[in-house]
Amino acid sequence: MLFFYIQFFIQVVSESLPVSSSGHLKLFSCLFRQAPIVGPELLEWMHIPTLMVLTLYFSPVLYKLVVCLPKIWRRLLYLGLVVFMADCITALGYFLFKIQHYDVPLYISFLVTAALLISTKLCAPGTKKTLTLVDGVCLGVVQALSLLPGISRFGSVYAVCRWLGCTARESFYISWLIVWPLLCATSIKLFFKSHSVLMFSVTDLLVVSCAGFVALGVLHGVYLVAQNNRMWWIGIYMIIPACVAFISRC
Repeated sequence: MLFFYIQFFIQVVSESLPVSSSGHLKLFSCLFRQAPIVGPELLEWMHIPTLMVLTLYFSPVLYKLVVCLPKIWRRLLYLGLVVFMADCITALGYFLFKIQHYDVPLYISFLVTAALLISTKLCAPGTKKTLTLVDGVCLGVVQALSLLPGISRFGSVYAVCRWLGCTARESFYISWLIVWPLLCATSIKLFFKSHSVLMFSVTDLLVVSCAGFVALGVLHGVYLVAQNNRMWWIGIYMIIPACVAFISRC
């Protein structure tokens, strides 16, 4: 049970980091010679704490959007269309990966994440005013490719947004904006799919609460790092798990 709680904690907290939570989970299981206790279905349940963390963290932004809705509804409608385009492509990629499994070495996926994050050091200050539908297609493809363990969804989408001309702050927001509807859809699907009421022990709730609060703090820390255009620091860190995965043949 201890390994389950550790894996749960790693999954929830690392979701707030541009480091690939699934990749670190796989690496952890490989290093300790433990079969992944967190299966695909349980992994979907673990996205619910992430959804709660995001909703809580971005609640001030959501409130401002609601207040300003009469003035910016056209822009929000267009942005929603771009997000819808990106998420449709991501969903298509999800179903394709379920049909055809692709086994990419973990160290290669980690290095892809490292390269993308380090490349943001070369990005010019963003001047882009709004995303286009073509941008939405690009982000959808990138988000679909990040379904491979080791390629960080957050990190790759952030890096591509920076190269598309968005500011560091906008890239951070967009990275989470396009995944929020997918997390909501997953939660709704699990609600209707579940035929039984999940029972949680006091320990379960304690672990969930601790992981959620840590993830909230980590998310704000990453925001500050992004604001200072220092996401490439995390890219350098990603070389470490890549080397570990290569040496351990994970």
